[in-house]
Amino acid sequence: MCARLRLAAGSVLWLVLGGWIGASSYFALVVALAVFRVLPSAELAGRVVDAVYTPLQLYGVGAGLVLAALGLLLGRSRWLVVHPAVLSVLCFTSHFGITARLDEVRDAAFGAGGAVPEAAASAEFWRLHAGSMGLHTAVLLGAGWVLGLHVR
Repeated sequence: MCARLRLAAGSVLWLVLGGWIGASSYFALVVALAVFRVLPSAELAGRVVDAVYTPLQLYGVGAGLVLAALGLLLGRSRWLVVHPAVLSVLCFTSHFGITARLDEVRDAAFGAGGAVPEAAASAEFWRLHAGSMGLHTAVLLGAGWVLGLHVR
């Protein structure tokens, strides 16, 4: 591979990886906390967080695939091809599995429109929410691990 293409691929790799880690960290440490502190209800704050989190999850799907492709193009180790692809799958699962189900049970869990909250829906909502937070943390730590492997 020519030096210019290698430089361009490496630059894109660092931009995608840095953007992913930076955006995920900022979301978890600043955005989510601020929204729940400022808005008057947990339901409203959750809806805002969901609106912000959706593009972040979709970015993770794409970023993982781009990083895997760039790892392959740059001749990096198998881990630097497989690991980002796995992180992409986790983001896909989070968005189209966990978050989609959270959206389905949210109204029943919080009693939207004056309805009485359903205990079973509330329990499912909080179980899914904990899973979503755990998965976000795992993806963020995994992206940090990818960063460390690329630096090495």
